[in-house]
Amino acid sequence: MAFFTFQLGETEVPLEVFLSDGYGPLIGESPTVTLRQATTGLFLDFADNTFKASGHIVLNAPLTDLSNGTYQRIFDSSTAVIEDQHLVAEYTNTGANAAVSNDILFFVTPDACELLYCVKDEVTEAPIQGVDVWVATDPQGDNVVAGSTRTDKDGCVTFFLDPDCTFFIFRQKAGFNFDNPDVQTLGPIS
Repeated sequence: MAFFTFQLGETEVPLEVFLSDGYGPLIGESPTVTLRQATTGLFLDFADNTFKASGHIVLNAPLTDLSNGTYQRIFDSSTAVIEDQHLVAEYTNTGANAAVSNDILFFVTPDACELLYCVKDEVTEAPIQGVDVWVATDPQGDNVVAGSTRTDKDGCVTFFLDPDCTFFIFRQKAGFNFDNPDVQTLGPIS
């Protein structure tokens, strides 16, 4: 059994199992996965991505063979898991190589807000690659809390910052004049 922690809202949670007969990986198998809320006992209906107690439920979802004995299914937790909780993932393989394995998946509220910040040319609106960007908690830029990092080809950088705070974003690149700082206020984590 393994334990994994994810943030609420993640759209690509890998549900993965490795199958082996003790001598080597098992390939060409057909394992499935079942997800259950540990506290309520409700099962995930893979047909509509909601947890249910009974009724018509698609309990088992097939895993894709990634080769070398590894099987995986990507789970979109963004609509199914809406509060801190843990799930039990039960992997089952039937047939000649029957096996059952469990993992515990913890979903927790993130303690930081993701800020995708993009820099564009004020005249052409084209993204500017290679801009140094940093974040401070004061307008003078004395208390830097993130960066400096450079924008990508789309002119963007990502920062993880405290919620419910105002930040001052500074930008710098040779040949460009930026009106620093750019003030950004982040709301609460939802």
